Amino acid sequence: MKPEWNKASLKLKDKVKFVQYDADANKGKSADYSIKGFPTLFWFDKNTNKDRSKSSAKEYNGGRSEQDLINWINNQLTKDVNLDVQIYEV
Repeated sequence: MKPEWNKASLKLKDKVKFVQYDADANKGKSADYSIKGFPTLFWFDKNTNKDRSKSSAKEYNGGRSEQDLINWINNQLTKDVNLDVQIYEV
């Protein structure tokens, strides 16, 4: 999925911030998010989720193609008025 993630992040770089987090190196935080497999993608709205808590994160469970990611992100952007959001791959 990494190549698709990279392509989507380049196309959407002016709209959202893509961030990668090494869950293997940070197992405590991984447990907080109940991560069971990789990759795991979360949507965090900067205004509504300042502490990046699991309770307000939106987990991505869609397809693995670049276009699947872009479609889902664009759908989230229509729901959130704040465009300064972050997508995390853990």
